[in-house]
Amino acid sequence: MWKPVLIASAITATVFLLWPSPIDAIAEVRVPGVPLTGAYAANDYLQSVAPTPLPLGAEGPEDIEVGKDGCLYTGVADGNVLRRCPNAGEWETLINTGGRPLGLASMDDGSLIVADGYKGLLRWFEGELTLLADSYNGERLKVVDDVDVAHDGTIYFSDASMRWTLDDYLYDVLEGRGTGRLFAYSPQGELTVIAEGLGFANGVAVSADQTFVLVNETTRSQITRVWIAGPKTGSVDIFAEGLPGIPDGVSAADDGTFWVAMYNKRAAAIDDLAGLPWVREQVAKLPESLMPIPAPYGFIVQFDDKGKALQSLHDRAAVMVGEVTSVQPFKTEQQEGLYQQGLYIGTLHGKSIFTVTN
Repeated sequence: MWKPVLIASAITATVFLLWPSPIDAIAEVRVPGVPLTGAYAANDYLQSVAPTPLPLGAEGPEDIEVGKDGCLYTGVADGNVLRRCPNAGEWETLINTGGRPLGLASMDDGSLIVADGYKGLLRWFEGELTLLADSYNGERLKVVDDVDVAHDGTIYFSDASMRWTLDDYLYDVLEGRGTGRLFAYSPQGELTVIAEGLGFANGVAVSADQTFVLVNETTRSQITRVWIAGPKTGSVDIFAEGLPGIPDGVSAADDGTFWVAMYNKRAAAIDDLAGLPWVREQVAKLPESLMPIPAPYGFIVQFDDKGKALQSLHDRAAVMVGEVTSVQPFKTEQQEGLYQQGLYIGTLHGKSIFTVTN
């Protein structure tokens, strides 16, 4: 009885190995992740978050923006952009982009900039949705991922991959070629690449002093800095590397610090595949449900303006928060003119946004 089973297994394995892989992987060299000690020490602080449920059927509040009007904005999986204003008990749907809104940023004139993974860079203003950019040098942008706006009106946004669309983002992760880019869209409508060769370019944040822009390289577990003012203008360097998590979104706080959303901890089993492109090509043939994806974990980190980790907040079992994709700091007015800092947290698959206060 065992011989037919063995033969069938051998045939299946042979067919699997001979079947062409959808990706052309290369060997990667990754900086090892630091341990979860010191500022990164694990805790369960995020289990005390307060949820604000989305409308029935809505899920995946990837990013959260506090608009100039004081309202909360988020984009969800079905393409809707939602708004919830102070003292309002309900979310309202502003518009459906027809794609997947991933990143949001507000401008001084009250307009909302949307980084849509399918549609490109969009602007919503007074009920009208306008396309700002969906191609560069005649080639379609594949995954417009996150966005931030400088004080001078320049819009900075990431395009995660030049090779793979949002539907196939895992192929980009497995391939390891690092074709992500950071763009600047000027108030005059000029589109410029200011950094390229990034490992799945993701979260974007302009520093409080307007001298540099951060962009998260998700697959490399590092944060890249692009200088936009001062003597280093135009240069690119590493802000933080060897992160113990997988960075997704990043936001700048008024005090000059940055909050980074870690989608998950780094997994040794995945890091070990970095130098094994042939193995990753075989993994790419598997259905997504069989790929080595770690269990959800809640994780956010605060950095100073030099790239030093200051503190981290965790939910080790993802009881309340896991797969964190964005962290948005805000201030709440308290008695006697004092302010309390809070954080809004967005997730890839959640059905609520979450609030953390100190």
